[in-house]
Formats: sequence, structure tokens, C-alpha cells
Amino acid sequence: FGPPYTWLYAFKPAGSPLQTSAGTKSLPVEKGNRQNLGELRWAYIGDMGFYFPGPFYISAEGLGNGYTKLILDHGRSIDREKAAVVILPGAQAAEAENYRGIEILKQDSQAHIVRDRSSNVLGAAFFSGAETQYVGVNLPAYLMYKTGANQFHFTLYNPHKEQAIPVRLSHEGNPTNPMADASIDPARATHQLYQVKLPFRLQKSSGEGMALFDLQPLDNNWTLLSVNLRVYRKFELRGQKNADGSYSLDRAFIALNDAAVPEEAAPYEPVDAKPVAVPNVPGNATVGKSIMFDGSASYDPDGGAIQQYTWEFGDGATSHGQKVLHAYAREGRFQGTLKVRDDQGNEDTAAFSVRVTAPVDSSTSLVVKISADDRYELYVNGERLGSGSGWETAEAYTAQLRKGKNVIAVKALNSGSAAALLAEIHAGQQQFFSNTQWKISRTMQPGWEKVDFDDRSWVPAFSYGAHGTAQPWAQFTNVQGIAIQKPQWIWSKYKSDPVVYFRFAIGEPQDRQPPAAPTGLSTRIGN
Repeated sequence: FGPPYTWLYAFKPAGSPLQTSAGTKSLPVEKGNRQNLGELRWAYIGDMGFYFPGPFYISAEGLGNGYTKLILDHGRSIDREKAAVVILPGAQAAEAENYRGIEILKQDSQAHIVRDRSSNVLGAAFFSGAETQYVGVNLPAYLMYKTGANQFHFTLYNPHKEQAIPVRLSHEGNPTNPMADASIDPARATHQLYQVKLPFRLQKSSGEGMALFDLQPLDNNWTLLSVNLRVYRKFELRGQKNADGSYSLDRAFIALNDAAVPEEAAPYEPVDAKPVAVPNVPGNATVGKSIMFDGSASYDPDGGAIQQYTWEFGDGATSHGQKVLHAYAREGRFQGTLKVRDDQGNEDTAAFSVRVTAPVDSSTSLVVKISADDRYELYVNGERLGSGSGWETAEAYTAQLRKGKNVIAVKALNSGSAAALLAEIHAGQQQFFSNTQWKISRTMQPGWEKVDFDDRSWVPAFSYGAHGTAQPWAQFTNVQGIAIQKPQWIWSKYKSDPVVYFRFAIGEPQDRQPPAAPTGLSTRIGN
């Protein structure tokens, strides 16, 4: 079946190479021919650019007839807080090198939003409807706006499913990519009402396509834009800046994502569609401890209101409300549902799963607090506990402490420049910290994360100094959620190594050699 992936964009390169953070890449066009482009931070071709806050591994696949599609590979599962692409304008290499003006404004489970200061462009990838201080949208979308030179340019792209879009993507079952669905025939897709809040005063003027959308003024000089848009369609809007700071719009059109000319599109009219239930639920819980069941990402594609949320938790209990708390009384795996109803009486139901375990005895628990510059994957006793990015805040993971040997194993990845790992471990009543007692390898070896792996050929980690004083991190901030001074920033001797594998064992004696015989002495036994 292969790993999940996002189909980013289909276009006709016409012999032009793709410019990327890893150099120039040629693109396949023969149908079925797929090429791995490597881990990228950015890429652009012609007037289309992509910025990957992850970064992420990107592939290209030929579609025939001179076309190529770009693919964001997710590996075995989708990590929503990294799996995003923000669409930006392309540019000449001298202007777009590394997109040096990029500022990441938001990078979480709702959306990725970046600003290219050098070109006055804001780009966003929304996983679900959300409002931010920069822009708001009611449905998953890619959008971009550019201001400057007295002009306004706005693009909205509809990449998402017509059916339910699950927000909680676990490592179990069949994770579904919320940002794309290549199975939909664009010609048969229905319209969906997009409502976008923009931080500008916008007004229509006499020009092309003014009947395609509607504008409504909001407080604080914001404007609500409404437009019906089918899957794989983009909405383009352009205008001129007025002396009072507002923008007069003079051109709008709807087209396929790579169409040279607009397609025929119906004028804006409200549509009625059923709501979409989106349960956001923790995948794991502890017996007797309440967890949050959040349905706030649910939405109504026609812009209506969801009036009722009904939760069935799988243990016989039910509740109503957008956000509710519930505690399970016994261990097990529970299959639940969220049903939503909109103001027209339409309903939708989505399923979720929660694994409930007994409380962990702190005297026998293993807690790992970890941070890495730039990313990590954490394993304890061979089991993957999770992954993370963004070194400013540590994440805490809990596992059961085994009798005998316990092994913490980490794969850490560097996206460029300096890199290091920081960790604090609580094993029952004992504490351990990242230091030169950790072992490392610069290459992956089969079974490296397992307890019984033979790591005698691995070398000690190299320390770049204590947390709180080591540079370059201390000049910015201390890592939240982890001790100061005792943990050390560790890596290989080469800060720029792209990947380093770490191992640290607890509950076994340190490697010892038999004592060497004394030199310069003779010993006689007996006569």
C-alpha cells in the first residue's frame, strides 16, 4: 500500500528544472516515473514556490503528456505539525535563495503560516478552519496574499476532501491526509463555500469576475470574502491600493491549479451542504483520568452553523457539547463517534479510537524529557514513543520501567547549521542526563533501537556544553520543561551531521575491563 503522501501540485515543467534548497533538480514527465528529490526546505519553478516548515522529503512523479506532480512523502504516518507546504511566489535564484526573508508565524496542528518579508507575501496552509491574527478561513485551504507596490494579489486553493476530514491522525489504523484527495474527479466535484477573513478593507470595482465572490466589511478594517470553489480549483483576486489604505478589486477568476486560462464558473451563490464532523481526541488515556474530546474543528461547508455535538465514547456513556471531558473506568480500546448537526438539520458522523491503560506507578515509570535541534524520533526499549521538532520546548514521554536493562534510543535529524540533542531522564527514583556517557553512531544499523542491539562499536557522544550556557542555543533561550546545567547538548563531533543515532542504557553496569596486572612487580606463590 505504501506510505501516506500529499499530492502537492501538478504542472507542466516544459524542460525547466526545479530549483531547491538541495540544488537544481530535473523533473520526470514520463507517466509512472518517480524520482526522490531528497529532504527539502524550499523549492520553486517559474512563478510557483513551495516552503516546507518541516522540512520534508519530496518526490516527483511523471503524469505523461509533459506533466509532473510533486509529492510530499510522510513515511509511515502523518505528523500534522510538520506535514505542510506553504505556497509562495517563485522568483529568480538571486532573489529567492533559501527564501532568506521567511518568518514562520504559526506552525501547529491547525495551520502553517509564513511571511516572506523580502516580497511582502504571506502564505498559509490550513489543515482545518481556523482564525488567526493574520488571516482566517472556514475550511482547509492553501492561501496566499501579497501587498506592495500599491497592488493586492490574493490566491485561494481548495485541495481537500469532500467527505469527512479527520483531524486526529494516529499511528494506528489508516491515517488520512487532510489536505488532498487524488481520488476525486475535479469535473464532478461539488462547490464548497469558502469564507476568508482578510486584514484589509476590500471593495469591488468595475472589472472581470466581480460576480464570482461577495464581500462583507468587518470590524478593525477586516473584510469577509465568500466564494464557491470546487476541489483542485484556485481563486485569484487582484486589485489596486487606494490613498486611504483600502484596496479596489478589479480582476477575479477561478481556474484549475495549473490552467493558463480561467474555466467557466458560476457566480457566487450560497450552497447547502451537510456538515463535517471532526473529532480531535487523544489516542491514549489513563483509567480514571479525564481527557478532552474536542469537536471545534468540525465545520459546515456552506457557511452555516453547527448546532449540536453528540459524543458516544464507546463505553456506553454519551455527552453533548463542542468540547467535553470524559474519564474511562476500565482498561481497553474504545471506539467512539462524534455526530454533528447543522442549522439545516443535516448530520455527519466520524469515528475515533482511544486506548485506555492502568495508571503508571511513579516508582516503576520511565520519563524521558527531550529536545532536539532540529528533529528527533524517540524509542524506549525498542518501542517508538513519538517524535518532535522545535528545540525551544521539551516534550515528556512516559513508559514502564522494565526489570534489568532499559534503553533510550533517539534518531536526531539536522536541517542545517548547528545541531544537538538535550535529554533528562527519570527512572524510578534515579535521574540521568544527556552527556558523554551516551553512545552515538553516524550511520543507521538494523535494530539499532532494540534493547539487545550490540552497540560496543559506537563511540561516546560529543558535548557542546551544559544547557543554559552552551552556544548557540543559550543566546536565544533556555529549553522550557528541562533542567538547567545538568543536561548537556550532545551530538557527534561534527555539528553539521544530518543524522545522528543515540543510545543510552539504564539498569546495567558500565562496561568494565578486567584489571591489568601490575607492572614492575614479581609475585611468587609457595617456595
